[in-house]
Amino acid sequence: MNTGALAQLISRKRCDFCVGKLRACAVIVSIGALCITGASAHAQMFKSSKFLTWDNANQSFYIEASVGMASLIAARSDRAQGDCIDDWYYSDEPSANAAVLDAMRQYPDVHPRGIILAVIQQQCGDISKSER
Repeated sequence: MNTGALAQLISRKRCDFCVGKLRACAVIVSIGALCITGASAHAQMFKSSKFLTWDNANQSFYIEASVGMASLIAARSDRAQGDCIDDWYYSDEPSANAAVLDAMRQYPDVHPRGIILAVIQQQCGDISKSER
């Protein structure tokens, strides 16, 4: 599946089946990226300033994969928080992406995943505080 087709599928995913399949894809992509680059080396070298040089399609895909992963993790212990994350992001993806990118511009030396997590938690609460 090419990136354009995936982006179209992602933008239309409101049914639970589609969400589940796309979350699984996001997990696979995230794990693959970590395996290829090495998590700690990647975290030390990769900054939001570099991320901001990427084209819009790649930025959007990375943000969505990270949000999808955070939603999945949150929903395992607190379904309402997972739903909050999904509702925040998928109700207006361009606005959610803009909030993330604005935060990255403010903190260019922070890893993009840290920025994405901070914006998510600003919208839906602390994921680490979810009910167990």
